[in-house]
Amino acid sequence: MTKPFWKSLPISINDLPSRKAVLRDLVHRVKYGEGVCLSGDLRIAKTSLLKYLISNQDIKKFFASSGQEIFFSYVNCQTIPNKIEGDDFWHLLLQPLFPKLDINDSDAQNPKKVMRILNEYKEIQYVIILDEFDVLLSHPVLGKEAYILGQFRDFSNSIDNFSIIISSPYSLADLSRIVREREISGSPLFNYITQIHLGTLSEDDILTALKYAVPPFSPKECQFIVDISGGHPFLIETAASALWEQRSETNKYNFAIESIHRNAEPFFADKWHRWSEHQRETIVAITLLQTPLVLSNQSFNKNNLVKHLELLRPEIFSFRHNGEIIEDSKIPGGYRIRQEAMLWWIADEIFRTIREGGNFEEWLLEKKKSSTNAKNILSKVVDVSGRLFEKGASSFMEAYIKQLMNP
Repeated sequence: MTKPFWKSLPISINDLPSRKAVLRDLVHRVKYGEGVCLSGDLRIAKTSLLKYLISNQDIKKFFASSGQEIFFSYVNCQTIPNKIEGDDFWHLLLQPLFPKLDINDSDAQNPKKVMRILNEYKEIQYVIILDEFDVLLSHPVLGKEAYILGQFRDFSNSIDNFSIIISSPYSLADLSRIVREREISGSPLFNYITQIHLGTLSEDDILTALKYAVPPFSPKECQFIVDISGGHPFLIETAASALWEQRSETNKYNFAIESIHRNAEPFFADKWHRWSEHQRETIVAITLLQTPLVLSNQSFNKNNLVKHLELLRPEIFSFRHNGEIIEDSKIPGGYRIRQEAMLWWIADEIFRTIREGGNFEEWLLEKKKSSTNAKNILSKVVDVSGRLFEKGASSFMEAYIKQLMNP
């Protein structure tokens, strides 16, 4: 029997309402020459959406209906050679145009000349896609050339039938901050770009994707996948694949959870590394506030932690927007982790730190800076509530299975 959840969800992006809306927004902005930043979490399927945009015949027909032919130049910035310089980079980006516009070898070396020629061909819409754009900003050569970012802006503003799409796990505000830290003067280099955020999938989207399982998942199995993943495509794939493998086993949920926890560990470790100190504080604080309810144990005073959470409103807004936390009036502070798999990972990290006698502050902050107040509050709470984490994630997994089987 073919495994339906292997490396990707077995469903077209156009069949998922939340993704279809994003795609429609993206297409219309490109049609009118807008620059777009497609932002979203790690492994949220940004690249899949971009490749669907490039290959979809209906999108090509949409442009053809208004007398235009759309061309794409896709570059994953992780594949750009380390020693490439500005002119060669532009040659790489514009190369798909050369045959269509009959560009000679001499003009091909001059991006301004190529773009002037493009501007004369209004029946062509040319789109440059730079996937993993944040990698370009740290490129050993191109990352130091502010004029390249300036050229993107100038071409986008002056040529109606040209647009650029960048994608990154960082928001447009974060990318702007990275550029500002280089003390580059002049007009903001991303003020021509609109951000489109790619978030988690809705429950309806998840259930639509899960219909491809044969035999079909039961309602309880579907709920398991929804809870574990919190709507994140990578976690949906991981959870659905693990459960599909174990469906005939008596303890299928236990086996599936162990597999999910193991396979998702690098994913959460990468997220943790990218988060700011305040983002880490927010997730750890919500985990600590959620833990007594999950484990039916009211073991510490939560007032200071709830007060500290009030200072983290920007981070809470961001995590809610990403779909990583949701409101829950039963929990002090009013929020809980949406992805059970994330809750387990955090629990294991706290467990390892306590078990090995490590410094909680060092784990929380690594080389990042944070307020003394935040460090003291979180450290004290972990000291007091340490016995809740005596078994790490396993206690949380057992509690979840018990709740799933006896709602």
